Amino acid sequence: VEAATDDEEPTFHNVYARVLVPRCSGATCHGSGPIANLDFTSEQRAYETVSTRTVPGNPAASQLYVRIDPALCIAPGCVTMPLGRSPLPDDKLALVRAWIEMGAQR
Repeated sequence: VEAATDDEEPTFHNVYARVLVPRCSGATCHGSGPIANLDFTSEQRAYETVSTRTVPGNPAASQLYVRIDPALCIAPGCVTMPLGRSPLPDDKLALVRAWIEMGAQR
């Protein structure tokens, strides 16, 4: 078994750099200021807003994770993110899931 590289570790820095910035912070999304009370204009602001949508240790109870996992976003009115784009690839979902499972720490 190979050790995970630093950019694969389930840290918030990696969630921000590998998932939120490239997939969720475009000009019409959460990168241009708060939209739906999520603001990804900086890593600090992103953590502050994302942490209100996570249940440490429980991805399935975390609004953040439910909204990015098409298999969980099935309730009426649930809209899978990123809006208007293809779903996140499995490795990105796994990174976010692992970060939440490990306590969703900064």
